[in-house]
Amino acid sequence: MKKYVLLIIAISVMAFQACKKDELTNPDRTSRTPQTQKTEASAFNPRNIGDMDSYLTNFLKEIKSPTRDAQPMTVEDAQWHISACLNFLFSNANVNKTQIVYDTIVTTINVNDGYISLNEINESLQDISTKVLGIYNSNDLENKNILFIAPMIQDESLRGTTTVRTVVAISNYDTEYHYLNESDINMLDSIIPYNSSYLWCTEAIEVLKCFINHFKPTLNTDPSQRIYYIVTHTKHLNYSIDYLGNKIFWTDYGFYKRLGKEEIIYYLDSYLDLIDRYNPSNPEFHNGVATTTYSYISISIIPNTQDRECMMYYHNLYINYGEAYVTQTPQIPFH
Repeated sequence: MKKYVLLIIAISVMAFQACKKDELTNPDRTSRTPQTQKTEASAFNPRNIGDMDSYLTNFLKEIKSPTRDAQPMTVEDAQWHISACLNFLFSNANVNKTQIVYDTIVTTINVNDGYISLNEINESLQDISTKVLGIYNSNDLENKNILFIAPMIQDESLRGTTTVRTVVAISNYDTEYHYLNESDINMLDSIIPYNSSYLWCTEAIEVLKCFINHFKPTLNTDPSQRIYYIVTHTKHLNYSIDYLGNKIFWTDYGFYKRLGKEEIIYYLDSYLDLIDRYNPSNPEFHNGVATTTYSYISISIIPNTQDRECMMYYHNLYINYGEAYVTQTPQIPFH
């Protein structure tokens, strides 16, 4: 009895790299063994399956059943079923993606005279599934998704051992924006003039505050209720806080620096993200425990003009948060 090794390989790459695409999709780049050539005459034909979901669901139940059909499968048919079941269980190819990352798993499967038992297929699926989930959970991509899983059984004559090389592709959808979504960006792109520019310390601040008030987080409450805030927290942020990176505007290019359309959108997105990130209700800043719900109230963007000798100009953000109270007392009218 031969022992086959299931190998799931992964190398970090950017999406749409032609060399990797060819490697996965061009059959001429994959050496076929006498064993896999022999199984091309298999009677099993996936194209004859009318309802793929039902077929794979039933197959997964069958291989787990103690009364399952003992008829073994050819190596090629087993490879198809392992691949189809893994993709059926874990993959979604219909996602936005900006990066694809590959990872590697190694398991073993027994082959007897060119055939693999249903029991071996079941055990292999369980083993690979556990490792796929481990790879997924340990991957640090933010918007991650398993794009595809592609196993290939390889004869021992290729590398001295019998292996199955399986590519697990995890996709990532990452944009340059932190808070705004695609429809927000499209809206801003349509209303901000293409060649516009705004002086950083006056015009840009007014534009940013206007858009922040439009996109700011709002209370999900009954509009018929009267609510008032009690300010309890004010967060001061500026460019010198190291872990903010370049989220807050600063420049050493001169006092008369002007912000263009793309910069306005960038800093708008950054400031909205900071408003959300530094909300005192955020468990990230309370050791994982949030006991009180606070609401964003307002933001002041104050230009720093005190460091002219150092040629350093930047925004100071003062973000106000507070508790919201519902009252039955009528508002005092103004005369």
